[in-house]
Amino acid sequence: MRVLSRRRTIATLGASLIPSALAAPPWQTRPVEQWSEKELQRVVTDSPWAVRVSVPLTGPDGPTPGRSGSAPGLPYGRSAGAGMPMPVEHEIPFLVRWDSAKPVREALKRLNLAYPEVDEKQEGRIYVITILPGETLLSTGHIIQPEGETRKRILTSTVLRRRGQPEIHPFSVKGHYDGPALFTYFFQPAIRFAPDDGAVEFSTIAPRPLSCKFKLTEMVYEGQLAL
Repeated sequence: MRVLSRRRTIATLGASLIPSALAAPPWQTRPVEQWSEKELQRVVTDSPWAVRVSVPLTGPDGPTPGRSGSAPGLPYGRSAGAGMPMPVEHEIPFLVRWDSAKPVREALKRLNLAYPEVDEKQEGRIYVITILPGETLLSTGHIIQPEGETRKRILTSTVLRRRGQPEIHPFSVKGHYDGPALFTYFFQPAIRFAPDDGAVEFSTIAPRPLSCKFKLTEMVYEGQLAL
């Protein structure tokens, strides 16, 4: 009986810990007005709308600009001298964020940060995806619009892709320069996504070749798919 009682006690304690361990994220349970600052930052840095990506620094595009003495594919000033030392692999962290999604816009607004100018009439009619360095909340610096062949190459090489559906290319791109290179992409939805579509892949070549997947089943806010 004593052993049985102890087992029941352990089972009860385990059950009591499950709700806290599996607590639903704030965007599923409470309005934005009730989110703490930490929860607001979570929405814009680590949520279904904010995906972290690490990209190798070495590769066919060569080293980071501004460092002297580097040979193509060798990072941070390592020269290809006698013996040709093997390049050291480094990774650059990026944050790919679906900025036009309502929870992201509302979180950025409450954090007193700039957010995409997507009003209620445009909601669902335009997708805005921004690439930021690491976990930075906001891209700073002046805006430079890519032009000519560079702009054309970026637009044609950037896509939203869902299995079995045509690719969606952005109609515009803005570059933000003040240290790290950041880009914001603007899409007009050619097809409608639904939560049960699974995932949407985003890929681009700027600021560096990268790709990530957004899980549509998790991008639900106030009972609707928020893009």
